[in-house]
Amino acid sequence: MSATDADNWFETAPPRLDRQTAQAVVQANWGLEGRLSPLYAERDLNFRLDDRNGHSWLLKFSNADAAPANLALQRRVLLHLARHAPKLPVPRLHPTLAGQHYCQFQSASQTHCVQLLSWLPGERLELAKAGSDAWARRAIGSTLAELSLALADCEADGAPEDLPWDLRQLTQLTPLASALEGNPVHALAMAALADHQQRLLPALQQWPTQLIHNDANPGNLLFDVERKTLTGLFDFGDMIEAPLICELAVACAYLVTLGDNPLEPAWELVAAWQAIRPLASAELELLPALIRSRILTTLLIQGWRVHRGLDPNGGLREDYEEASQRLQALAALGNDAAIQSLRARLEAQH
Repeated sequence: MSATDADNWFETAPPRLDRQTAQAVVQANWGLEGRLSPLYAERDLNFRLDDRNGHSWLLKFSNADAAPANLALQRRVLLHLARHAPKLPVPRLHPTLAGQHYCQFQSASQTHCVQLLSWLPGERLELAKAGSDAWARRAIGSTLAELSLALADCEADGAPEDLPWDLRQLTQLTPLASALEGNPVHALAMAALADHQQRLLPALQQWPTQLIHNDANPGNLLFDVERKTLTGLFDFGDMIEAPLICELAVACAYLVTLGDNPLEPAWELVAAWQAIRPLASAELELLPALIRSRILTTLLIQGWRVHRGLDPNGGLREDYEEASQRLQALAALGNDAAIQSLRARLEAQH
């Protein structure tokens, strides 16, 4: 990915519509009225709709640059899950008055896909804390494993092949490392990029693939603390067709701590996954390095965006600094020790 490509991808602004216009779209296409509250989204425009009947919804205006085939894939997946895995806590599409699962809205010279989805209950949790919320990390692992089973026979047409957040695309982000110069992790990043290219990528290219969610970060997860259950897994916009180990690596990357055993919380998630859909030892042997690769992806992308002045609220810098600390924690642990700790955790389960 060149600097120009990065600018084109990461500087794409979300749609800009006022609440009155958004409300008119909802009323005309879904026959609903109520209060709209804006929600943060990286590339789309999202609102929470609290209608007059006491129900809540997620109203999504997709970015005009979103590929129609990818948006169709997201709808197809949600409909597939509604039919074949109705107990999974994922959003449900609400049909329009015309019986469609989306509508189109023309704003100036841009066309946006608009969808109305069920609102998922629950709260977000800070999950990267060893010894706390262990039930939540186990719930993530089991939910992702169940999701993988449900998606095993789902058609992947429309899945992107050049998504920057795809672990197989990591080395394409190498030009973005220029934004890390002067940062102590620059050398770690370059070494990790080389290892990914030489050792990890060949394995990823030969393993079987299927659709995966690819973004089970804490911001996309909701929980009922009292009942100790996972109540929401959402944002299917980064779905790709990839080896299942990538699903685990992505989720585990956000659980790395800065203590003596930075991967212990992540191994709780892996153990729960393994109880439902076990992966082969050859795949698990590469998991610590793939977790590092996901952290490096975050470091490169968010570091580049901060470098380009695309962080007016400071949230991306926080992600960037957190990724830097996690990369250093994994380097201090070492790959061999990481693999040994994973083996010990899974053996203890049996």
